[in-house]
Amino acid sequence: MKDVIKVNRSKKSKIIKLIALVIFCVIALIIFIAMFPVITSLGSEEARMEFKETISGNKLKGTLLIAGLQTSQVIIPMLPGEPMEVLAGICFGPVGGLIFMLILFWFATAIIFYLVRKFGVNLVYTFCNDDLIEKVQNSKVFKNPKVVERVLYILYLTPLMPKDFFTYMAGLLPLEKPMRFITLCTLARIPSIVSSTIAGAGIIEGSIWVAIWSYVIVYAIVTVAILIYMKISKDKEAKEAIELVTKKDKVENNK
Repeated sequence: MKDVIKVNRSKKSKIIKLIALVIFCVIALIIFIAMFPVITSLGSEEARMEFKETISGNKLKGTLLIAGLQTSQVIIPMLPGEPMEVLAGICFGPVGGLIFMLILFWFATAIIFYLVRKFGVNLVYTFCNDDLIEKVQNSKVFKNPKVVERVLYILYLTPLMPKDFFTYMAGLLPLEKPMRFITLCTLARIPSIVSSTIAGAGIIEGSIWVAIWSYVIVYAIVTVAILIYMKISKDKEAKEAIELVTKKDKVENNK
């Protein structure tokens, strides 16, 4: 009976994922078609200045657009988050884009966390990878209230981790201070957001190398910092969690 319920839940979650993905892709395609002529013209300084003026004259429209896309990306964890962060950098610059995205992520994380607390594991199965859910639920690390918040913070900070998956899973984990977790793990996204918003600002200024080096430098710094921390502290729980999540056959990476 349990297997039948699991199969039915799996089919239902796949249908919902597919519908959500199709809706998002249609919206993204419409935006891409509308923006493509503008993007391709950004090679000239005149076009970049015109684009900046357009954005400045339609702050509300740009804000709502990015907010809607980014919220959709957090709700549907299999979608990449970088394009929206880059767009925030283009529209609001590195600092403004960072602040804007942090606010969005905080509210999205809080909403998802408390929805999972209310509706339980079925909501998680609807939007996340079934195998990884079961691995996390069966792991002793994620059952320990004394270490789970620290482990999640390190996972959020680590580049190329499925951060939005953890947003869903957190609602099922024994976190003693939810608001502290929501705030800390939102702040842990700063390196990822900074690299993307700097890249966006570089693109609008016509410097593709700024965009490339923003990712290389920020990701290198964070990776080295985490490796040093793991070496010095010998954090076995964090190491176990990273190994669990990064197994190639379990989940596709998502920022």
